Amino acid sequence: MVRLQKMPAAVACLLLLCGCLLAEAPVIPIKWSDNVAATNQVPESFTEKDNVVVHVTGFNFFRYNLEADISTETLMVYQELNKLWQQVFGFDGLAQIGNRLSAAGLSDQESPFLQAIRLWREKLDGTNRDVDTFLQDRTAVTLADGDEALIQAKVTETLAAMGELEGLRAKTWQQTLADPTISENYYAHMLFQMQLETHRQVLAKLGEFIQAGRLCVNGKKISAGRQPAGTLVMVTLKVTPRHPGFENKLNKTNRGYSFNYFVKSKFALVFHAGFAYSDLADVEFDQVKTLLGDSSGNPLEGLSDQSLYQRIKDEEASKEMTAFLSYEFQSWDKMSQGLMVGIGTDLEEVGEKLYFCLSYRFKQRWVLSAGAVTGEVVQGMDEDGNETGIDLVTTIEKTEKWGGFAALSLTLF
Repeated sequence: MVRLQKMPAAVACLLLLCGCLLAEAPVIPIKWSDNVAATNQVPESFTEKDNVVVHVTGFNFFRYNLEADISTETLMVYQELNKLWQQVFGFDGLAQIGNRLSAAGLSDQESPFLQAIRLWREKLDGTNRDVDTFLQDRTAVTLADGDEALIQAKVTETLAAMGELEGLRAKTWQQTLADPTISENYYAHMLFQMQLETHRQVLAKLGEFIQAGRLCVNGKKISAGRQPAGTLVMVTLKVTPRHPGFENKLNKTNRGYSFNYFVKSKFALVFHAGFAYSDLADVEFDQVKTLLGDSSGNPLEGLSDQSLYQRIKDEEASKEMTAFLSYEFQSWDKMSQGLMVGIGTDLEEVGEKLYFCLSYRFKQRWVLSAGAVTGEVVQGMDEDGNETGIDLVTTIEKTEKWGGFAALSLTLF
């Protein structure tokens, strides 16, 4: 495996801090629609320096919730090759209030308290009704054209209404500060407390309306975070109704959206994979056991186990599926061709072999590579420690060998 040199901690922290301050988080814009998958195109990749944010707009947050499920899968071969390059690059109570006032025999009197509590109640009722009316026709998952401007205006209006309601509540409270032992003032305290509960319910509803409205206008940002190079990030956005009765508005094209992207190295590297042919021998042994007796002549005495190794594969050359991470130093023909130097390794056993190559990229994605390869080759040894070609041996050794190779591959991500 690749052995990395660690930079001093202070330098690493300083570089990380500078990167966080200077880098602007890349955004994946998602415009919600009745067929969200058909109307959005997500970039195939980002770099390991990017702190990716998914920004969803055009979504009806009044009626629906939007949740994100983010999972990752690591491509080990990419990470190992990238480490090598790092070394190289170093409301209900409103109506009840009026009924109770009437029952108390106070509705006919327009005392300062009754006037204040009536104006307060009317404002509560009117603001609550205005919000319900505004939401009545907005039941679809997707916002209509021009809805963002209307919602912004309604949010501003609702904020002002909340301020007025708080002013009316304070004014009504001032009218209850007389001696509460007088029966009328005592009853005013009771009515105030009952209407205060409704006031709190309405303000909570208005607060939810404003929060959802701001999401409708500005969109919702979901952080996918910064991931290491060689990570495949899979994002699934799920839609659920906030209130009963809206399930029938969802279908298979607007109830969710899934996409993925690949996290590339912070260096300008090209990832390509394909088939490599090298002149390193491909030899394999399988361990077997046999019973050995001593010289007593009795076949049942002196028996012991001895491990032997049987040659099961002996090829003069190797054929492997291989992945490369290459640096392109020259390109031409509108970027459809280029020259690269790269490092590669086998996909099946990452790090067992290393390939060093010069590559020619053509037709955008095809890559022809040639160079040197190094890796351990298994050899059978005789009793004197010399390499032997017999198929059954008592000792095997792994020896580092060098050879040449050629490969044909395709660029990925």
